[in-house]
Amino acid sequence: MEQKNYFVGKYTLNKNSVLRRSFLDYTIYDTYTSTASEINLFFYTILNYFLHNATNLSEIGHLLSKKNIPHNLKTVQELIHSRSDFADLLIESDIPFPVSNPYQNLPQDQISEYTPEAIDLLITNKCNLTCPHCYRNSTGKDKIQKIPLERFYTLVDEMEELRVRSLKITGGEAFLVKELYDIVNYASSKRLHVAILSNATLSLENKWWDLLIRPNVF
Repeated sequence: MEQKNYFVGKYTLNKNSVLRRSFLDYTIYDTYTSTASEINLFFYTILNYFLHNATNLSEIGHLLSKKNIPHNLKTVQELIHSRSDFADLLIESDIPFPVSNPYQNLPQDQISEYTPEAIDLLITNKCNLTCPHCYRNSTGKDKIQKIPLERFYTLVDEMEELRVRSLKITGGEAFLVKELYDIVNYASSKRLHVAILSNATLSLENKWWDLLIRPNVF
C-alpha cells in the first residue's frame, strides 16, 4: 500500500472516526468496526485539528510553532503508517480551511470534554405486540407522539458535536414511527454507530435494506 505524505495536500479525519476524551485516557473509536484505540494527548490534539479542518501536518506545525508548543509531527505520520487500523484514518479533502469551529452551534453551558459516549433514544411507546416481559409495558393502544423531523436532525447534530459515539433507537417498536428511516439515514451519515432495537416482526419497505447494510447501522 502506498504511504501518503500528510505534510502536503489537504486531509481531514474520516467520517467513521470519533475522538473521545475521558477522565483518564484518550481514544479514537471506529463506528464501522466498533473498535476503540487508546491514544496519547499529543496524537489526540493533532487528530482534533484534522477533525475540524482540511489541513496537513505542515500547516499544523506552523500553527503549533506560532503558539510556541513543542512538537514532532514526524512521529504522527510514522504512527499512522505503522498501524493497519489507521490506514484510512485521514482522507483527502478539498473542503476550504478551516472547515468549522468546534461546538459552534451549542450554548457554552452545554459544552464539556466529558460528554456521553452512548445515548438511548426512546422514539415511541407504541408497539404491535403486548409481551408480558416488556419493561415499558408498551401496547398498540399507545399513541405515537409527533416530533418534527427537523428536531431529530438537530439532536443528531448535537450528538456529533458532543462526540457521542453510538445512538440506540428503541421503543415500543421503533419501526412503527414513519420518520424512522429519515432519522437513521441522517444519523448514519454522521460519526455515529446507530443501533435499532426492534422485535423484528414487521415487514419493511425495500428502501430499508440498502440502509441496514451500512457498516455503522445495526
